[in-house]
Amino acid sequence: MQYKNKVFLVYGLAKSGIAAAKLLLSLKASVILHDRDEGVYKKQEVIALLECGAQIYDGTQGFYAAVVSPGVPIDDDFLVNVKRGGGKIIGELELGSLLLSAPIIAVTGTNGKTTVTTMLTHVLKSCGESAFSLGNVGTPITEKATALKPTDFAVVEASSFQLETIKAFCPHIAVITNITQDHLDRHYSMENYVFLKGQILKNMTSSEFAVLNYDDKTVRAFAEKTNAKVIWFSFKDWALSEYQAFNGGSDGKCFDGAYFDGAYFDGQFLCFRGERVIEANALNVYGRHNIENALAVISACWAAGESLESIKQGLETFRGANHRLERVFECDNVTYYNDSKATNVGASITAVDCMDKNTVIILGGETKSQDFKPLFDKLKNSNVTLAIIVGSGKGELIKCAVDNDYFSFYVARDLSDAVRLAKSHLSGGGGNVLLSPACSSLDQYKNYEERGQAFIDAVKALYEA
Repeated sequence: MQYKNKVFLVYGLAKSGIAAAKLLLSLKASVILHDRDEGVYKKQEVIALLECGAQIYDGTQGFYAAVVSPGVPIDDDFLVNVKRGGGKIIGELELGSLLLSAPIIAVTGTNGKTTVTTMLTHVLKSCGESAFSLGNVGTPITEKATALKPTDFAVVEASSFQLETIKAFCPHIAVITNITQDHLDRHYSMENYVFLKGQILKNMTSSEFAVLNYDDKTVRAFAEKTNAKVIWFSFKDWALSEYQAFNGGSDGKCFDGAYFDGAYFDGQFLCFRGERVIEANALNVYGRHNIENALAVISACWAAGESLESIKQGLETFRGANHRLERVFECDNVTYYNDSKATNVGASITAVDCMDKNTVIILGGETKSQDFKPLFDKLKNSNVTLAIIVGSGKGELIKCAVDNDYFSFYVARDLSDAVRLAKSHLSGGGGNVLLSPACSSLDQYKNYEERGQAFIDAVKALYEA
């Protein structure tokens, strides 16, 4: 695609939109800026774009294509009119990938994306590679698109919002962690959400690799819809003795000769194709979900050409992702965990499973049309003794709790109030306070990072008072 002297409209001026506009200006394109919130034009980053020659859209300018930030839904009225008029729409992820010379390892799924992305980047660096975490993990792909070299790795977290607008996007390795209900307020149905997740595989050929979760039936089915070489990962023990020979199992396609074709857990070691890689106790992150994340990383790094010994050394030094079951404070026998990245029911259920002591969970935010029944069912059979509910969706959460006979909850004014109530509940006996909202942060915060930091600040303020 040619960019010089072509006119691009950049729609959505959050972090990725600003990065896309900067990239286009550097390529000598003409840039028009558009956002539903007129207040963004006062942001210093947007003012800097205007000073570099960008213009604000006034409704009259024509343009070659609209570059869309992931925060803008594909059925937005403005975009619908662009399509009706025959205009081109390019997602920010697509734009960045078209200009990237480094091979892409793309990670999607409902839960575990950020941890797998950061773990993959860390392990690749430990193996001696030059690797960068991009995309939904925090750094827009367009920010680094022209800076990376063919010898680098771009490890890209791809959300369903970003996958809405891909056409030519084709990673060398794609990882799908799992699929559970999420973002139905934007995608309308589970079927559409699953379809969008599968889009990450659509352009891949037999020279690429798809790393798929064998234990997730939805993800497993993607193997029939891709031309890429499939490498599995599974929490199941596929080594009934030292190795397991295939003797007529339900799906012979997941075996390479006699052995499971991918990574699995034998109850003590994380293994790959019959070879032990690392003992689970040697990982510095805990919980079943992190074993699954590490298994996905082993398969992806092997597909990238790394040795199992090098992968082991990288896994041994990985300390975890920020805002994902992050232990942030401990005092008076109370441990505080920041799991602000848990923006859906499945992620919070995973966090609850990891709590081995008396626990207070803080829930709430923007509910995204989720079904919270599985979460309250889980709380009734867990170490959680109290839920504290905050945020704009508190009415929906309270109704679901009562409808499912869960009455062990308080309602807090805000996050600071929730932290105070949690500490009071645990006074004397100790335990855990877990921020795992199961909801989006967008009712009160710019993103989950800001919410997580607000939680950390509230905890520290409580003990410093």
